[in-house]
Amino acid sequence: MMVSPEIENAIYLVSTPIGTLSDFTFKGLNLLKKVDVLIAEDTRVLRHLMRMYDIATSGRRILSYNDHSSEKRRTEIVNEIKLGKSAAYFSDAGTPLISDPGFKLVDKVINEGLKVRVAPGASSMLAAVCLSGLPTDRFLFNGFVPSKKTARLNLFKELSSLPFTLIFLESPKRLVSTLDDMVCILGEDRHGAVCREITKLHEEVVRDRLYSLKEFYSKKTSLKGEIVIVLKGYKKMTPEQTEIDKMILKTLKEYSLKDASDRVSHALSLPRNLIYKRALNLKKGK
Repeated sequence: MMVSPEIENAIYLVSTPIGTLSDFTFKGLNLLKKVDVLIAEDTRVLRHLMRMYDIATSGRRILSYNDHSSEKRRTEIVNEIKLGKSAAYFSDAGTPLISDPGFKLVDKVINEGLKVRVAPGASSMLAAVCLSGLPTDRFLFNGFVPSKKTARLNLFKELSSLPFTLIFLESPKRLVSTLDDMVCILGEDRHGAVCREITKLHEEVVRDRLYSLKEFYSKKTSLKGEIVIVLKGYKKMTPEQTEIDKMILKTLKEYSLKDASDRVSHALSLPRNLIYKRALNLKKGK
């Protein structure tokens, strides 16, 4: 099968819908109809997408490719392009390579001197930062939050003093524990937004301080859908002693002396020993 005149001898990275079918671009649809080789993170998801748009395979090869695919599969795809064919890679939802498979494949295609093209489109990361109401001039995408608590805490410590808007992906079952860890390390007053089911029927965007976001979702009995957390970047402030005392006293109502000192110290970027000493005195009524 020869390449269609408007489609190059290359591999295309095609963004797919993250919510409604109308997320798909005309360019993406055209590639889905006409490229010689279809490559999918999950072939079942791609076949379903083709059925939704009434697009036939017409004898074209459909190959699976994900993070567990072998070098042999990458070589197979590269060889198809070398034969003069066009190919397109579709992740399950959103943009390939952005917290989705594809990097090793693209790296190999480039190293073989072949072309890589893109059909940009839906991206939960970009949609969420736009919906958040937070600064969009500089932002840092951090992918999925680590599932283990220690790794999460270490990540948040690493990012705590960065002035950029921060973006994270998270699953519904870990949302509350992640927000709690964010409160611990980044401070309860850090502003953020939780964006869920973006572009779908039940799209939800909740904007508030981290502590309020944690409280809001702690009361949810059932939570489903894809979630993106967006946080405001760090802005250094030197609060008055009365404000520090208020935060210490408030935190002492919920946590032990040690934990309260840790949380206030992280939140205000102040030395822990000074916060601990002040918390001890406040607890004694001094």
